[in-house]
Amino acid sequence: MAFDTTPEAAKIQIEVLRRLGENGRLELACQMSDMVRELARARLRAEHPELDAAAIRDLLIFELYGFRRPGE
Repeated sequence: MAFDTTPEAAKIQIEVLRRLGENGRLELACQMSDMVRELARARLRAEHPELDAAAIRDLLIFELYGFRRPGE
């Protein structure tokens, strides 16, 4: 249970999620996942302005999954 959410707000949130249905919840989860990855890319770009887009992608993959391309 979240401690920063009132019981009334939690009930409303649960009802909204129920109304979304399975497909809607899956779509919402995918959108949230995309947003988190974009925030991580933005952080990496700010921390490593010298890196190009491919290097940022590779660094993000390494952070998320812990592996690099063969030969690196």
